[in-house]
Amino acid sequence: MAYSKNYRLFTARLLCLALILFHLVYYAVFPLEKGIMLSLIYVFFSLAYKKNMILLQTIRQSHMIVMVLAFTAIVLSFIPHLLSVAVTLAFILEAACCFPSKVKHRKGKLKKPMRNLPILNK
Repeated sequence: MAYSKNYRLFTARLLCLALILFHLVYYAVFPLEKGIMLSLIYVFFSLAYKKNMILLQTIRQSHMIVMVLAFTAIVLSFIPHLLSVAVTLAFILEAACCFPSKVKHRKGKLKKPMRNLPILNK
């Protein structure tokens, strides 16, 4: 089930819903926050579920992108008026790390240990 396209679309939709709820609550608490406008760009982008799914797969496949986004989220959380952008990046990272892959990774057969090794026989 986790490898189906519908499950991946569900994960992208769940990310969009969580971001919309976060932005509604955040705007209710801090209505004059300027940084929320930056993170709303991604919220509108996330409404296009298939493109968001491609973005999440790209982030999931590259460890370098994950590290850069994580470092950026940490730095932005200490800059005034950019907490909403940092939380949006954190949501994206969490969804990308939990995002299911397209193919099922199968474990290879283990090789049988070689029993007749010429080890110092005494």
